[in-house]
Amino acid sequence: MDDKAVIEGPVGINGFKKVGSQQPDWTGKIPMTKELLKEFVTQIKESPNEEVQVGIAQWERVSKAGNKYLYTKIECYVPKPKEDIEEDLNTNVGEEDEGIEPPF
Repeated sequence: MDDKAVIEGPVGINGFKKVGSQQPDWTGKIPMTKELLKEFVTQIKESPNEEVQVGIAQWERVSKAGNKYLYTKIECYVPKPKEDIEEDLNTNVGEEDEGIEPPF
């Protein structure tokens, strides 16, 4: 298991979107941790082009109330060595969030 800082949470269908508007289809709030923010700052200081990539993964879910949402995981993206990629392909990602229920 990685020791990387990760934040997670639900992103749901925007219930306030008006028909024909340019508002987003999905919205959500995921609290930023100090640990992840420090990781971003460290990466950007070490980056030759003063840029850092954000890793985002999403899983489609349905809440107990029957509402669709995307369970979202955000981390500071750091390319993995080739040997680690094969190991990840054999891992079931996203199963640890099964007990988390969104607020909608």
